[in-house]
Amino acid sequence: MKRIVLFLITNLAVLVLLSVIARILGLDLALARRGLDMHGLLFMFSRQREFRADAGGAKLAGTGNMIGALERLDAQHGAALPGQMAAFGISGRFDGALRRLFMSHPPIAERIAALRASRYA
Repeated sequence: MKRIVLFLITNLAVLVLLSVIARILGLDLALARRGLDMHGLLFMFSRQREFRADAGGAKLAGTGNMIGALERLDAQHGAALPGQMAAFGISGRFDGALRRLFMSHPPIAERIAALRASRYA
């Protein structure tokens, strides 16, 4: 539970910091003029954090163990969400670029490929 709270606090702090910096630099207005908002940028940072977290897991547990964990996660990923969680899932067809914009995590296949290309034992 402590890790979850720390994770949420960290993400909130990153969100607040990026929002403040964007407002100071006028980036939020520039994005708004183009019909965009900060969410895509925040999701990009989130995806990069996942690659760093995978590398940290590989350093601690070994690359093979981390790849195995991601493969098990991938095997469970295709399962339908339970009824009470269905509202949190995104369904429907999105093209690749639009779908990727709203992804908080990189695809598991990309995460595994990055680990295989890394130097962690």
